[in-house]
Amino acid sequence: MGFWKWSKTPAANAAIDPPINWAEGQLASTVNDSARAMMAALAAYRDDNGGALAATVATADGNGHATAYAVTTNQGLTSGSVPNGFTLTVSAAATNAAAATLTVDGQAGPIMADGFSVPFGALRKGSRFSVSWDDPWWRLVHPLGAVVGDEKVVFSPSAPSGWLAANGLYIGPTGSVADGFAGPEAFDLFVYLWPRTVLTVTGGRGASALADWTANKALALPDMRGAVWVGRDSMGSFDTGRLISGAFPSGRDTVGTSGGAAQITLGIGQIPAHKHNVSLSAAPDHTHSYTRPQAGAGTVLATGTNAGGTADVTGPAGGHTHPVTEDTVGGGGAHDNIQYSSIRTFCIKL
Repeated sequence: MGFWKWSKTPAANAAIDPPINWAEGQLASTVNDSARAMMAALAAYRDDNGGALAATVATADGNGHATAYAVTTNQGLTSGSVPNGFTLTVSAAATNAAAATLTVDGQAGPIMADGFSVPFGALRKGSRFSVSWDDPWWRLVHPLGAVVGDEKVVFSPSAPSGWLAANGLYIGPTGSVADGFAGPEAFDLFVYLWPRTVLTVTGGRGASALADWTANKALALPDMRGAVWVGRDSMGSFDTGRLISGAFPSGRDTVGTSGGAAQITLGIGQIPAHKHNVSLSAAPDHTHSYTRPQAGAGTVLATGTNAGGTADVTGPAGGHTHPVTEDTVGGGGAHDNIQYSSIRTFCIKL
């Protein structure tokens, strides 16, 4: 029994869904049976759309995330005859892997979200989700919300429920050294972040995310304290060269690498061309020696010299120095290298 069999043409419903029977001329004794059967059909629809159904894991990836779910309904679909618009609400037995599929009573199809295959972490373990058949897909009825690993900024000193502050603390299983969040709820984010080798794993990275989780290791969250986001230099396109490679230890196209400085000290080659004031003091007092020939004393005078006069010949000036004073400018310290900014809290989806 199931609503999906019923017709919008009343006359077609006489015997369309046994044991419900509304045939013309039916025996009075069958009316109560049909009424009870309709109640059962309503109950089947209720349970198929109330979240009581379990979407079990048919296949999974190496981390236990579902690549395919399977559901058995109360209404009992016939594979290949499911009408478009058939809905059900189920509970996920495990978080989904990317591009997961769903098989309902043998009717299989990819799970679609906003026109695209469902991304990793959209369906969390234990969460309920509703789908509608739209041949050949199972479409999520509700809009796709934040998924594991999404980041956002909030105008609050703390992260909202279900999110963690991107503060560089550690996540891991219960009993690990994780100081940011410890518990099974962190597993999906642990798996999502684990391939980013710029994030530290306590005790060193093992063979896989699952292996490290099982070994009770902890993984560092991205650290956005006092930092700003900047786009990868290529992001799947050509390298723009807008970021200086030397400023980013793991490369300007590596997600999670950090670079730059809050303060810098300029070198000589970075200082603009400029002049300094120079002060030169006056020359110190000094004297020069000279010779005064005397006429009539056996001295030969130069031609044209008056014999009664004095001819003076001075010696060269003596060697000396001048004190020079140059103005001192600058303190040699670092200067702020921060753009005008407004403080927020950066968060990542658990």
